[in-house]
Amino acid sequence: MNGKIKLGRVVSATIQADNSADDNRGYDIQALVTVSGSSVQDIKDGQVCRCDATGDHPASHVADFYNYAYGQKCVTYHAALTTEEEAVIMAAINEFIAGVEASVANVGVTVTVNE
Repeated sequence: MNGKIKLGRVVSATIQADNSADDNRGYDIQALVTVSGSSVQDIKDGQVCRCDATGDHPASHVADFYNYAYGQKCVTYHAALTTEEEAVIMAAINEFIAGVEASVANVGVTVTVNE
């Protein structure tokens, strides 16, 4: 540590989140989550892939999403999808966002700075 610089508390942090702990997931979803205290500020660089990866074929990337403060959301679909699958993907994204927000609210973020 530089003796001339004092680091204070962490005001916000960006954390990678995914739904790999959900054995019943229909899609693999991951995103970067910006957290301040015990609230989510935004969720960005979200990726949605089908759970169809094989040893020689990566999973099909079907959508990207962002979720900004106050519920503003942007979803871009990357495949020829039916209206029904788009609705299922949107429901999976909404479930992911709700799960992230609940997890952050229950745990918050604590970062330790070594002095």
